[in-house]
Amino acid sequence: MKITKLGHSCVLVEVKSDTPKITLDTDLVRSNEEAFFSGGNISKDMATTEKELTSAYDESGQVRGLGGSGKDWVGLFDAGGWADRGLIDAVNHVDRIIYTHEHGDHFDIEILKSLATRFPNAHVICNTEIQKLIENAEIDIVVRNESQCTVAFDSPHEQPPIPGAVAPAETGYHFKDIFTHPGDSQHFSVTKKVLAMPFIGPWGKTGDSIAKVLELKPEFVLPVHDWHYTPEAKVWLQGLLESAFEGTGIKLLPNENGKVIEL
Repeated sequence: MKITKLGHSCVLVEVKSDTPKITLDTDLVRSNEEAFFSGGNISKDMATTEKELTSAYDESGQVRGLGGSGKDWVGLFDAGGWADRGLIDAVNHVDRIIYTHEHGDHFDIEILKSLATRFPNAHVICNTEIQKLIENAEIDIVVRNESQCTVAFDSPHEQPPIPGAVAPAETGYHFKDIFTHPGDSQHFSVTKKVLAMPFIGPWGKTGDSIAKVLELKPEFVLPVHDWHYTPEAKVWLQGLLESAFEGTGIKLLPNENGKVIEL
């Protein structure tokens, strides 16, 4: 797999499929009918989506919206206003556009409009609050709360420090059963092999995030949510985290925007 941090909490995750076998997504195939395989394709009259029958297929006639379909899968997490727009614009393919919550540093409607234009076959994965924002903006893209390759889990947003402020609804997501993004949360109980962890934020302490990583013990951890840090501060934080995870078996990934990390 490949992981590229695109600034702040925005992460591009590329995962190679393990098998060329086509696996049906129950969201796209009627449960009361038997799929018909012919030449590696699924009969078009067996598939249906939230929009139109033909939206289950891309321009080449290949089935989309399936996990384990023999191609690489690309997920883009939290492409918000504090991410590096230049790096986002350089992305050449996305299957899933995933948002944990609606704060502007994690979700930006103009960036989504651009992504929807460039990648019309991508699906957005988000909670109902963000879904309403997308519907109000009349963006023509499939929106789902989760999918076979992108699974939701409980990951509540931390309480903002501003008196009277209310934390937004937030959902954490696992991508392809290997990558976990909890959004702005230090109170979640599950992770996959690779964890994107926020260590800096006005709503929490770095020590609490370190404790959460030590509790869950992912194999790899990627620091996120650090737009407001200077380059020198990022170097300092990286050294602090290396010391905290030394001898634990947890590998700290490089914190460098635009750097492609291969695992």
